[in-house]
Amino acid sequence: MGESSLVGTNNHVSPRNFLSADNGVFAESEDTAKRILDGALRALARHGLQRVSMSDVWREARVSHSTLYRYFKSKAQLLAAVASHVEEQFNVVLLEAVAADPSLDRRLEVVLDVIVHFDDYVPEAIAVLKSEPEFAMEFLPPMHERHVAVVKDLLSPVLQQAAAVRAGSIGEEELTDAFLRLAFTAHILPTASAENLPRVVQKLWRGMASEAQPDVNMGRDQAESRHAS
Repeated sequence: MGESSLVGTNNHVSPRNFLSADNGVFAESEDTAKRILDGALRALARHGLQRVSMSDVWREARVSHSTLYRYFKSKAQLLAAVASHVEEQFNVVLLEAVAADPSLDRRLEVVLDVIVHFDDYVPEAIAVLKSEPEFAMEFLPPMHERHVAVVKDLLSPVLQQAAAVRAGSIGEEELTDAFLRLAFTAHILPTASAENLPRVVQKLWRGMASEAQPDVNMGRDQAESRHAS
């Protein structure tokens, strides 16, 4: 079992969950833990999974050797927490983006833009994803499931605009999953056109949603015409 094996399990280790009395670390030390995890992510991007050492981490985080081991007893434990740290950063960036632009008319574009441009917010995370695909694939599947739940809540009012969703022909979770997978391809195929993906999908969805809305006046006219005949 490799040192990164903890990441792919159901043990969701976030900095906030780790900083508890059970681990002998108090909640007020959360900033130090975040500093360590940010440093660990930079060290991973710089040295790679196999070469990175705990010494690289404490140097990158600018904490003492003893401080690092007081928070994380092993490289495996640290890697698990790093994965959860990236997930929490994604959620924070996503919620801040939606709060800054709460319009439902642009909600889908705003959400997809965060995913497509996540490397602007946490470039080291995308660097690790590309350089260490095996490591990434350990934590991406369970992380994706949790992301679907978060994003679905944000998109629900928008998805309900589609007749197929309201009729139950397709579920909100299915659509959210498809949108997330589509946006994620921007990091696998980083072409110039990928930059426009959020805007293109938003326009496509807007057209689909508007076509699904019945024209009330037209329906009334057709009904009156049939009655007159």
